[in-house]
Amino acid sequence: MASQGYQIYGMSEQAVELGRLLEHCIKDCRCLDMESLCVISGQKVWQIRLDVNVLNYEGAIMDCVSVAAMTALSHFKRPDITVTGEEVKIHYDDKDPVALSVHHMPLCVTFAIFDHGNFIVVDPSAEEENIMEGLMVVAMNCNNEICTIHMSGSMMLTKDQLLYCTKIAAVKVDELTNVIKKFMQTSKLRSESKEMKKLITKQEAPQQFINIKGVKVDLNQEIHGQMDVSHVQLEESGLGVIENDSTWKKV
Repeated sequence: MASQGYQIYGMSEQAVELGRLLEHCIKDCRCLDMESLCVISGQKVWQIRLDVNVLNYEGAIMDCVSVAAMTALSHFKRPDITVTGEEVKIHYDDKDPVALSVHHMPLCVTFAIFDHGNFIVVDPSAEEENIMEGLMVVAMNCNNEICTIHMSGSMMLTKDQLLYCTKIAAVKVDELTNVIKKFMQTSKLRSESKEMKKLITKQEAPQQFINIKGVKVDLNQEIHGQMDVSHVQLEESGLGVIENDSTWKKV
């Protein structure tokens, strides 16, 4: 689905390579607090599964995969639990969910190497990747810490060229991290706004309208200076009263 160059069934070599690189960035670099996933020591733990589906391949796929993966992990929340001895109770509705503890966000920056390193392209397109001599992926966090460096292809880089790429990667990672943080902040505000609307809706009395001989009555509003939801008297019509069960009774 992402590109015509991929197999319909089974995983390609590039897919396996991406999976291993992503696992190394997230698991081996310890960007998540694994101890917080422990429920009962030696018995029960939370299992977090991350699936990435590529919809359109236009080059530098590892950059997109790392951003999507870290955004998903930062946004994900698991149900809260209560542990009593060896009994575990999962709270789905009665308690707020708990976010994962993310120590840092390793993000990838892809470089396409041409002419033995004399030309280096950041964030290459699919066409540029088809003619490049080699590929280098640098994974860093916003603290300028190198998490991993992955190189493939027939090329050799000098120390100065490698340092030059890491400096560029540091700038790109800082920009991507700010984009993710901005998205998380916007998502948090939207979630809080939805929760506030739900709370206000629960607290507000439901509107009840009753139409009797052309007289429309709102049980939640004041009539002739009187406010009594359980017993509203229609003085103007002189017909009778509306009891709290919303039924009309003659007097």
